[in-house]
Amino acid sequence: AHQFNMHWANCRILKAAIYANRPKADVRRRYQKPDPEEKELARLVERALEYNMDTEDFETPSMAVVRDYVQVAMGVPRVIYDFTDAPLPDPVDPEIQILANMTGEELPPTVEQGLKEITSQAVGIEQVPYKHFHWEPGHSDWKNVNWVAIEVYMSRDAIQKQYEVKLDSAETAEESEREAQKYEDQIQLYEIFHKPSRRVYVVAKGHDEPLKNEPDELNLKGFYPFPRPAFDNLKSDEMIPKPDYQFVKNQIIELNRLSGRRK
Repeated sequence: AHQFNMHWANCRILKAAIYANRPKADVRRRYQKPDPEEKELARLVERALEYNMDTEDFETPSMAVVRDYVQVAMGVPRVIYDFTDAPLPDPVDPEIQILANMTGEELPPTVEQGLKEITSQAVGIEQVPYKHFHWEPGHSDWKNVNWVAIEVYMSRDAIQKQYEVKLDSAETAEESEREAQKYEDQIQLYEIFHKPSRRVYVVAKGHDEPLKNEPDELNLKGFYPFPRPAFDNLKSDEMIPKPDYQFVKNQIIELNRLSGRRK
């Protein structure tokens, strides 16, 4: 009742200054030479970006990332690639197709080879909570970080369905060690991105074998499906962000003390 919450007001102002409106796509050619094909290609990419932001929820995770950056000096966006596929019929031998055309026989499609085609795809972003984001310590430059881990919570049924494994109760005996009560009916997982081997692992607490051990599917240049996190107040020799509150804590306490005396 007697607090002068100046820091909260400052955070609101900074958040609005950093992210006021959704960004507008602007794609241009590197060299403005008179090439109509390159101009149309740039326009095509620009419209694709605009359509993607219109159809996907871009603002909600973006504002959450900015909020974390302002409040705790670390905001982490993650790029999500989502697609759906469908079975693709096996290719038919040309000679067999010619004979079928001559005799008027219809060849039923087969899917024995297990071929698939992508029917729809989309790219979006999501916010990674700062408490669930971990990276290799001991580096002062993000490009030298060899692994990153994201802490995820999933239900037992969802894990068994997605990763096709059987989890016994004994394998999740450490579930009581979760950080929050709201996760008590779920299991703690770690999604680990190992840059040197370009492999992705998923491990569960109490489960001996990785639930997932696969090569990189996205083939991104920087491997990680997220850019360098938005860090603030870093030292030159370490990547440990510090929120602004640590530097103004004493002044805020003094303001609250003086505000209480005025009452």
